[in-house]
Amino acid sequence: MSLRAPRPPVILNGVKNPGKESLVLFRPAVLFIIMPRINETGKINHAMTISITVYGGAGVIGGNKIFVAADNTTISFDFGINYAP
Repeated sequence: MSLRAPRPPVILNGVKNPGKESLVLFRPAVLFIIMPRINETGKINHAMTISITVYGGAGVIGGNKIFVAADNTTISFDFGINYAP
């Protein structure tokens, strides 16, 4: 018996399991991943939803704004200056 969890579904802007071409982000996008939490016996305790929101930065240098939220925690990444004209 494998303790490996099944691959969680990916939801990007309301589309479940989008293709690779959908992951090129030219507009604000939200990515939700449902991650199961597995204990030592291989049973799922509960699922944790991870939300990744990306604003800007596609095709330009700088200006990335990324939020990652899981449970009751939100982390902000790379709030740099947009160098595009």
